[in-house]
Amino acid sequence: MPDLYFWIIAVLAVFIVALSKSGLVGSLGLVAVPMLSLVMPARDAAGMMLPLRKKLEGLPPSKPWGIFWGGFAGFTSFISHTGGPPFQIYVLPQRLAPAIYSGTSAFFFAIVNSAKLIPYFFLGQLNVANLSHAAILAPLAIVGVLIGVWLVRRISIKRFYQITYWLVFLLAIKLIVDGVQAVFFTGAVA
Repeated sequence: MPDLYFWIIAVLAVFIVALSKSGLVGSLGLVAVPMLSLVMPARDAAGMMLPLRKKLEGLPPSKPWGIFWGGFAGFTSFISHTGGPPFQIYVLPQRLAPAIYSGTSAFFFAIVNSAKLIPYFFLGQLNVANLSHAAILAPLAIVGVLIGVWLVRRISIKRFYQITYWLVFLLAIKLIVDGVQAVFFTGAVA
């Protein structure tokens, strides 16, 4: 049985993903797998999280641009469970109503995550331990989604996008810092 530290991190990761699936905190859900990687191998973390559920201003988004970013979101979601940022590059500039944004996000990632089940199984990312942890955490995910939906229905469009853009910016900075540390400081002797 995993220790208390595992469960604290797992509960926090699931709740963050649940809130992001409701559309409340945009791409904040992309931190869940890296967060879980603190307490388990990244491959297992991605497997455990799977079951939970150029544009110019004023011009409509083009279909080829949507296909490109949708495909890129699917690819990055498969390899690192980080499809949120490419998805948002296409969707956020459309300034959809929060409920429409949330529904579009939920529908898109339901399809992407369903498509990942068979490959994840054959790659060994879906195992009994991961699925049992996901089952234990599923009620928390449902509560998080319901809280997020309740909040999305009450937040102004302007505030919704301000929060979303700031979260995307802060997470981008975090990922850049992590990348720089991994490239330049891994294996450095203190």
